[in-house]
Amino acid sequence: MKNYLGFIGLFLLTFVSCQKENTNVKFNQINGFIQKGPFISGTSIMIQELDRGLNPTGKSYALMTNDDFGSFALQSEITSEFVEIIATGYYFNEIDGKISDAPLTLRAISNLKNDKTSNVNILTTLAKNRIVYLINNQNKSFGDAKKQSESEILECFKINIDNINFNELDISKDGISNAVLLAVSAIMQGQNSVGKLSEFISKFNLDFEADGIIQSQDIINEIINNATDIDINLVYANLMKRYSDLNLNVQIPPFELFVKKLCPLMVVQTSPADNETEIAFDIDEIKITFNKSINQSVSSYVQLKDDQNNLVPIHFFYDSQIYQLTIIPEIELLPEKQYSVILDSRIQATDGDQLENGYIFSFETVNIDIVSNLIAHYLFNGNTEDSSGKGNHALLNGGKYCKDKNGNENSAIEFLKKGDYLRMPGFDLSATAWTYSLWIFMEQYPQFIGSLLATNMSSVAFWECPFYVGGIGKCLFSYNDTKNPKDADNVLELNNWIHVAMVINRKNVKFYINGQKTYEMNDYSYRGLESCFRPFDNRYDGYLYISERQFWDDHTEFIGLVDNVRFYQRALNKYEMMQIYNNEQ
Repeated sequence: MKNYLGFIGLFLLTFVSCQKENTNVKFNQINGFIQKGPFISGTSIMIQELDRGLNPTGKSYALMTNDDFGSFALQSEITSEFVEIIATGYYFNEIDGKISDAPLTLRAISNLKNDKTSNVNILTTLAKNRIVYLINNQNKSFGDAKKQSESEILECFKINIDNINFNELDISKDGISNAVLLAVSAIMQGQNSVGKLSEFISKFNLDFEADGIIQSQDIINEIINNATDIDINLVYANLMKRYSDLNLNVQIPPFELFVKKLCPLMVVQTSPADNETEIAFDIDEIKITFNKSINQSVSSYVQLKDDQNNLVPIHFFYDSQIYQLTIIPEIELLPEKQYSVILDSRIQATDGDQLENGYIFSFETVNIDIVSNLIAHYLFNGNTEDSSGKGNHALLNGGKYCKDKNGNENSAIEFLKKGDYLRMPGFDLSATAWTYSLWIFMEQYPQFIGSLLATNMSSVAFWECPFYVGGIGKCLFSYNDTKNPKDADNVLELNNWIHVAMVINRKNVKFYINGQKTYEMNDYSYRGLESCFRPFDNRYDGYLYISERQFWDDHTEFIGLVDNVRFYQRALNKYEMMQIYNNEQ
């Protein structure tokens, strides 16, 4: 019996002794990749062995990367199960498509027994301090501390994926886990310089280390803003070009599934814009741009309705490069109608987010009609008669008939000197809506103002000048006693035919040049009246003028040619203004 017990004791002693010997495991190689984007050759790497408390043992190794893919390999006898890898070098910035202008330091703790590769990246850098904290302060095992830290890191970026080993991730390989790394790398980079990125990583680690969450709203905001601003297609293009330049055939992981997770799915732009009131009724497409990619099966989640709640048949196409959904009406829309586009909350982004509360925007269509409400039209075909049929004939004083812009004789009027003018009937410019349109050919800039529309208030002066060319700004102006809008960014050229127009709609005034709106003011009124201009009492003679009526000290003459003068007793829309220009040019 004693011999039997002695045998058992000898066996146990031998087993324990073997176990102790096996804890002194030897590893002959460490290899992996250093990646932000890929680090370039010459990156310095220090690998130091760690004890079970993750404290340096004093044994370390120095090496460098020898390619532009960030790869490294250490051939040496390593006795510790745990190592810290510290890499410092230049890297390819996937956001701007350039090599960084300064070196960046990244870190990783690797369990050589479990990790297939010992990669170093943004995620391993963000997790490192938290792993050490959990082991030293909460007595976690390395495996539990690593798993908890990695899960908490992903939660900071609203990424919900299990069983990811940060040390084995590789942005140059396909796969969902690798896509997570590329997404977080791009978010942390943002538009930061290397110095700013290093500071951002440090602040993140300090905030995250003790409790595994980010408390700082500044850090949260920067993460969200960086994610919002990332151009996914540009990152793809930058990386593909980089790998192509290195003669590498790689597949970029689908990081778009995660890079915008912090950004709720939303509509960022529509065309027409919401509540836009001047949309051509023959509009052939409606565009909706989202902040991130959506699933393309949206046909049952988008509707176009008129103001009677009738559905308009539509079909779609989606541009995944710019996240833009285009709606094509299958019937022509009607003029003078309000239409609404309704997006259902079940519209889903490719990363799983849904369009919370849906989205609705509306617009109003307009007709294109340059005949209705035309109350005067002067073609100057050898006379100043009104061709609108309303009998509002004008009177030419001085000046002469000349060639128009097409070279037709006696088809325009030229004002040669002070005292030349065209007198027109006193149309009611106090009305809430009207339009004035004409072609001008300036032969010289005015000394003071070149009147295109004015009224006499006495025997010696013009008072109101709703529309004129300014001698100082050399652009379009308007004067109404208290307000003086101007179009200072559009200097009018001399010796060139130019179409100019003024459109009044209550307190809104717009200037057009060659069919394009160049100026708009939305609070242009006389002492709060609904119309832009105070009632014209025209107490001297009741007429309206182009150029100057009286010989007065202040120069208000327009020296040059005019043609095709139109008055409308309504506000024309932008499409009608373009049609006038196109018809007459």
